[in-house]
Parts: sequence; C-alpha cells; structure tokens
Amino acid sequence: MANTIDSRNIRVFISSTFRDMEEERNELVSKVFPLLRKMAKERQVTLSEIDLRWGITEKESQESKVVQICLEEIDRSHPFFIGVLGGRYGWCPMDEKVDWNSIISAKYEDAIHDLYEGKSMTELEIIHGAFRNKEDLHAAFYLRDMPSNEIEERQQELREKVSSQKDFPVNYYKNTEELSALVLADFQSILDELYPAESCNTWEAFSMQQNYYLESLTRYYVANKEAESGIANFLGQDVEKGLILTGESGIGKSTIMAKAVMNIRNSSEVDVLSFFAANSANGSTFNDMADWFCQGFASFYGFDYNREASHVLELQRAALTLRPSRKLVLFIDGINQIVATDGTGIDLSWWPRWNENIYVIVSTPSDVAIANNLSRFQFRKLEITKFNLDQRVDLANKYLKGDFNKSLSPSQLDIIGRANPLLDNTLVYVSFLDEIRRYGSFEKLTDEITMLSSFKTITEFFGHIIDRQRALFHTPELADQYNKVLMAIALSYCGLSENELLDLTGMSRLNLSMLLGINSLNLTVKDGKIVFAHNA
Repeated sequence: MANTIDSRNIRVFISSTFRDMEEERNELVSKVFPLLRKMAKERQVTLSEIDLRWGITEKESQESKVVQICLEEIDRSHPFFIGVLGGRYGWCPMDEKVDWNSIISAKYEDAIHDLYEGKSMTELEIIHGAFRNKEDLHAAFYLRDMPSNEIEERQQELREKVSSQKDFPVNYYKNTEELSALVLADFQSILDELYPAESCNTWEAFSMQQNYYLESLTRYYVANKEAESGIANFLGQDVEKGLILTGESGIGKSTIMAKAVMNIRNSSEVDVLSFFAANSANGSTFNDMADWFCQGFASFYGFDYNREASHVLELQRAALTLRPSRKLVLFIDGINQIVATDGTGIDLSWWPRWNENIYVIVSTPSDVAIANNLSRFQFRKLEITKFNLDQRVDLANKYLKGDFNKSLSPSQLDIIGRANPLLDNTLVYVSFLDEIRRYGSFEKLTDEITMLSSFKTITEFFGHIIDRQRALFHTPELADQYNKVLMAIALSYCGLSENELLDLTGMSRLNLSMLLGINSLNLTVKDGKIVFAHNA
C-alpha cells in the first residue's frame, strides 16, 4: 500500500454512489476536508480527499478502466477510507458485458470475482477498501437515515452488511450538517492519535516545521529554467555576495526559493539555511530571522550563540567570526515582509558584510527602495517572469493529478492554457484550479472551466468564489457572518487573529475554521494573523 501511517501524507478515499450523494460529497469536499486539511497542516501533515466524481477521462471510461482506477486509488489511500450510503445501490460494472479478466490486473482477482457476481461499484469499493484490508485501517461509515421504502433492495443488503460489522464505526445522519460534524469528529480523533500536536520551541522542531513548509511550497513545482539558471550562475561565481529575486506579488518567487533550498540541501558541497517570512512557525521581524540563523550557525558550526543577547547583534557577530570551510547560502524569502522588532518597517542599515564563502539570496516584489538598500552589499537582480502557457498547463496537471487523481481533457487544458492575464498570477491560478478540483459535475465541467476563465479581474474572480462559498452556509445568519469575516480581514492593516475574528463576527470557531480552510479564498496565516495571501 502506498499510504501508511508512517507517512505525513494522508489520502482519504470517499466511497458512495454519485447521483443521490451529490449534496453529501459537496459538503465533504467544500467544507469538511478543507478544515481537516487545515488541522493536518498545523501538524505538518498533508491531507487530500479522493473524490472521483470526475477525473477519469472519457478515453479511460470507454476502455472500461474505471474499476481498475478506483481499486488503485483505494490502495494508494490506504489506510484511510470513508463510506457514505444512501438509498441507491448504484452502477454495476458487470452491466457493460466485457471480459473483466482481460482488463483488470490479476492482483485484483477477488474484485473480479465480485464483479462477475454483479456487485455495484460502491460495494466493490467497500469490500476492497475496508472488508478485505482491515489491517491498521482507519475507516468509518455514514448511513443516511431514510424510510426503508426509499432504499433499493440490494442497497438495503449492503447497508445491513456495513451495520453488522464490528471493525469500524457506523454513524447515522439526518442531514449534511450532521454528516459534517460526524466526519470531523472521527477524523480529528485520527489526527490526534497519529499526529499529536507538538510545540515548535526547539531547533529540531523548527527545522521539521520548515521542511514541511518547503515541501508544501514545492509540491506542484513547475520548472522555471531561467530562474534556476540565474541562481546556479550566481552560486558559481565568487565576486557578488548577494542575489535579489524580484517580480510581482503572487508570481511564484517563494516556490522558486523553496525549490532552490531543497536542491542545495541535496548537495554535499554547499550548506544552506533559509528564512521564509510567511512561515507562521516563525515571527517575521529581523530579530526573529536573526535568531533562526544564529541557531543554525550553532547547529552547523558550533557558533557560541548567546540567545539572551540581541539576536541582530549576535547575527552581526556571526558575520564577522564565521568562516565556514565550504560555501554557505542564506535564503531570505519575502524580505519586504520583515520588519524591525518595534514594527517601524524595513530598515537594512544594520545589514552585515559577510565573510568569504557566505552568500545571501533574498526575494521581494519589484521594489526599488529595497534593491537600492542592498546594492551596496554587491547584490545582483534576477527578475522572475510570469508562466508561459505550457507551464500553466503543466501546473494544472500536477495540481489536479498529484493528490486528487483528476485529469482534464486536451480541450479543457486548451481553455486553461489560453492567454488570460488574470491567471498569470500564480496564487490566483492555484485558487482557480482549486475551484475546478472541488466542482462535482463531470458533465458540466467544461462549462465551469470556461466560466471561471472568463473573469478579467481579481476582484470579479474572488467575488464569484465568495458568493459560491456563502451558499455553503445553510442559514442567512451564517452567510452574513461569513461576509463580516472577509470584510474584517480585508479592512485590517495586518490581518486579524482567530480570536479577534470570533469577537468581531460572533461566528462559531467551527464555522470560522471551515471558512479559513477553503484554499480558493487565498487566506493564509502570518504571525498568528489571518491575511489574504497576496497581501502577506
């Protein structure tokens, strides 16, 4: 099985019929799993749900590969499985009248036998995902309460099989709100058991958190040969001591920086330390940055770091005394977001001159003041340009296929790949892909992609997303609270904490957490404050 409890990547397979479970699946994908993803992220765990309402291509369907793909996805998701049952028994693959022995891998011999017995796809998934693979499995079943005369005969038999087994919890729900609460409770307990929350107050814990942050940034990395070459050329010379990556906000500088850090870590000839201002595990003052680097110097080179002293002064002392035997590269991402300890803004007058073998790479939006401030320290500039159309398509494939096993048709990719200035911004583009990924109708997917591609401004695009997300909250009162949350964040100078938002809006912590977990809204946490990512 590809997924194990030793991994920090969770994939949860959702099994149910489609037509009568659309509301349940929408609730899980749009509200429950975003919140679970947020909880997992706080524990340095990546979590994704496998919802195969679309993603299997027309060609794969025509070639009768649906069953094989579903079984493989269950294996990749092991040991996490959810079964949701209503009144329909669902599609029976045997109705296709094909030779399943010639189509499905022999390793699924038991499933082939079940196929020939005429079992539905949902029952096949439950048997393969839960009943035959019980070892270390974390599974749960959710059965909709409904009159027996609304339940098909074979579905009633399946519900009774599920209800009578004793290995996994079986829950009954009356509506999607009850389903949400049940799934959240079950999977939060699983997260607590497998990945207990830990404090990040040691160098090792900070390092682990930052490794997770770097891996998250580069999870869907699309090669930028120009940027990679520019960084390599800089590190290959010994005259200039600094490099500035510039470009508009949201264009992908942080991802490029993270990828460079991870590449250098694989080198046996270069040491690397990095500070990402948007990483919520650290504060984002220069004092916080200096503390992080000095802890690294102490770990790498035995630097005698006095943590009770001014961290900035200790960093200046390290610059004068450290003489590493091999090249050391310091990465500082989002230097424009780092402020003085007293909050007075960017001031680089204290920036030290580093000894030989120490090089610095920083990123900032195109900002003449910062560039001029650093120019006296022999910094060269490297401008990061927007994605070309091929890179845009590549990111779509990686984002949709990597965790969610969703594939777009060539004609759908063609729509995404067309020139559209709105999608030149990588942060906006990922929100665009997240909206597509959560969309529940295979038949209407092309229309959805076309509609989302038609927006010309960021305001129009996010306005549409906000309207759609408001509809997820089932009462006018919750929708109004939703508006208040977004307005408060937008009007705040530097974001608001969860407690501040709760006080301002009266929203429950659960509903607020669901809102904050929705990737498409482009929200992030910086220094404990919730902000829009493009303003971070």
